[in-house]
Parts: sequence; structure tokens; C-alpha cells
Amino acid sequence: MCEPRINAKRFYLFLGGLALCWMLCRDATAKQLRAAQASDVMAKAISLKVRSNYEQLHSCYRYSLAEDRKREGTVFFRITLGNQGRVRRLKLVHDGLNHLRTSECLRRQLSRWAFPGGKKAGMGPGVKFDLPLTFRANAKQFAVSQMDAPWRPLPPSAYSSRTMLSPKNAGATQAQMRLIQGSGEMVLPQTTLYRVYYVVSGTGWFQLGKGESRGKKRALKAGRAISAPAGSSGLIFTSGKRSSLELLEISLPMQAESKGRSPAVSLSKQNSREYPVAGGKLRVHPLLRERLLGHKNLYLGTLKAAPGFLVKEHQHAGSAEVLFVLNGTGKMSVDGVQTDVVPRQAIYIPAGKKHHLVVGKGLTVVQAYVPAGPEMRFFGNGKSP
Repeated sequence: MCEPRINAKRFYLFLGGLALCWMLCRDATAKQLRAAQASDVMAKAISLKVRSNYEQLHSCYRYSLAEDRKREGTVFFRITLGNQGRVRRLKLVHDGLNHLRTSECLRRQLSRWAFPGGKKAGMGPGVKFDLPLTFRANAKQFAVSQMDAPWRPLPPSAYSSRTMLSPKNAGATQAQMRLIQGSGEMVLPQTTLYRVYYVVSGTGWFQLGKGESRGKKRALKAGRAISAPAGSSGLIFTSGKRSSLELLEISLPMQAESKGRSPAVSLSKQNSREYPVAGGKLRVHPLLRERLLGHKNLYLGTLKAAPGFLVKEHQHAGSAEVLFVLNGTGKMSVDGVQTDVVPRQAIYIPAGKKHHLVVGKGLTVVQAYVPAGPEMRFFGNGKSP
């Protein structure tokens, strides 16, 4: 009967191999653990940096939303760190928003970043990582600020415009708004839209028609408004190159416009009446109304609200409300969406949507109703002044 024999040399070699394997595996596991811990620390540092700079990043995204409130996507940047965790190199890998102005703004913001923690946080010199920034749209955007909307030239004139309210950026289907600036002559092309202009600043002139058939010159100055009937053309011009105009244009499709009427020019603020409302806490100044226009498709005026005034929640069943903030601040809610009201901001309130306003340190706005009607509550006799 044979008895099994153990080769001592091979046995000890086998045990040595096991020990070596255990040591190597232990070291590898420790390295993996340290790498995982460092990666976790790095991820937390990046996440904290993004959260603490949310408002700056979102301010860049507002450039996209000012053109299309449904635009969303992810923008990828590849970041290389330098000394003290500062961003040394920055490369745009993918622009899911496909919006140059937004990506350039993000690049400027990120180039100023520094990640604290140094090597302990995995943020030492030469470290590279990809930073994805995902932006989700809110389909209920009703306000657009002037600084977010891009300037677009209006050739061949020296004027340019910003689209403040449109169906695409604010769901403005009943009326649209542009802010126009420039000097010299600007021809208003013939269009099926009814247009009204409020002079924000500057002086100039308006003439209806074209060529030799142009009508009477109408003086334009800050605080006045003028309307151009649908189907008409016209000319806006300043006295010289040094003078300029800033105009707010509100356009809308016409359904029942009276025929044969010339554009209506409101009286200047010095000569027309302001109506005190709510014990003088609101002051309403009607500019274009039924008496001048000959129709009820639109009302336009200015409204001044005292500091701290509260406009309680209400709605206008058949009329959209359009606002442009000349100065002042406040907080507004439209259909449940909270908005900080700031100067040079346009707001569109769709017909039937509930809204309310808390005025900050006073507020002055250009106000339009399309069609006219809701403004009647400002006047005691219920008639258009």
C-alpha cells in the first residue's frame, strides 16, 4: 500500500506564492480603496462647486431661454487644473444646447473657478476631468430680461432690435414685443400686424405711408405712443445722427380694426390726465385707448405703483396682459411661476392665467391689454377716458 508523500520544497514554494499573492492583492485593494475615496472626495468637491455657482451658470442659460423657452440639453467641458486648484485649460467637448452665447458665457464663468483641497481632494496640478452641465427647460416662462435677449440688426437702417416677447420665448400668442434702438431713418414695412410704439427715450418723428404719399409728421418723445394700422407702412426717423430713439413695439393681429383712421398719437404726459387708484397707491396714465384708436383691440398706458403695494391674485378671462418694466422692482407670480420683477424686463400674462404682484421699492411699467377691457376697472365710471 502506497503512502502519499509531500515534496517539502514545492510545498514551501506554494505557501510563499500564496503569501505573495495575498500581499499583492492586499496592496492592490488598498490602492483601489484609496483611489475610490479620492474619486469620491473629488466628485463631492465638483458637485459643491457647481451648486454654489448655480445662479451664475443659470444666468448663462437664460440667454438660451430668451430665444426659446423649451431649449434644453447638456454642455460638456474638459477641465485641466493648475496650481491651487485653479482652472488652467478649458475645452468645450459637446454643446447640447447648440447656443454659442450660452457656451461662451459658461466658458467665462468656469475659467474663473478654483477647486479647494489640493492633492488631498484629487485637485492637484495636471488633473483632468469632464464636467457635464445639464439644463432643463421650464415651459412656463413668461418673463424675459433685456440683457438676456440678443440684439439683431434691422438693415438697411442703423437700428437694431431685441425680441422681448414672442410665442417661442414666452408663449406670447396674442401680442408680441420688440425693443428697438437706433438713429437716422427706419422704414416700417407693410404688414398684416397692427403695431403700436411707446417711446422709452429720445426724440424723433413718425410718418405714415411711403414716398410722396407720406402723411403728416408726428412728433415722438419719451412717454408718448403711436399706432400704425395693419396693412400700412411708415417711416421713423430722428433729427440727426447725434439724436437717437428707443422704442417699444407691440404688434398683434387685427380682427375688427376701424378702417380709414390715421395712427393715433397720445397726448404727452404733461397734458394728459393720470388716474389715481387704490387711494393713490396706483396711478394709471392711459395713452392709446378706444377713443383714439376707434377699436377695442388694444389698450396701452403706463402704471405707477407705490412701494409695497399688493396686487391681489386675479385673472383676465379674454385678454392677455403685456408689461414692460421701466423702473422699480417686485415679485410676481404668473400661473404659479414666481418671477423677480426687475427694470428692463418684459412680462406676458396669457388670458385666463391667475397672477399677482408684490411691489418692491416702487414700480413703473408700460401696460397693454389685448384686447382692451380689463383697464376699465381703473376708471370709476366704467368708461374709457
